[in-house]
Amino acid sequence: MCEEADFSCAFCDPPSPAYERCFELFLAISDIRGQHFRLGTTLYRVFQDVGLVAPSVSLVQPVVVRSDTKHLVDLSLLEAVDAFIEAGLTTQEEIVLTACLFNLIRGKDAVVSQSVSSTNNTQLER
Repeated sequence: MCEEADFSCAFCDPPSPAYERCFELFLAISDIRGQHFRLGTTLYRVFQDVGLVAPSVSLVQPVVVRSDTKHLVDLSLLEAVDAFIEAGLTTQEEIVLTACLFNLIRGKDAVVSQSVSSTNNTQLER
């Protein structure tokens, strides 16, 4: 079994520009570093391309309304500040503003989804 996230599918309802900006930054830094924060939704095809059979695939998109799990996004944002700034993606001022705006939705009943994960059960093709 293989499971991989896809940050391009995160959402917040009601919509939040701060929440969207967090994921824009995560995706941008992953592109600059050659990481794959969008791999989850293409995992099935990747496995087929390398000759693996993927007899089943499932997509999971957890959502959070009232939980400390909402902290993962802003804590991750603050953890990556130096990398974002060094890459020229943002400024310290924008990060502070984004984190403050994000805090406004954390205490409300906003529905947030942090990523999609794709699960594939695979076997080698014979």
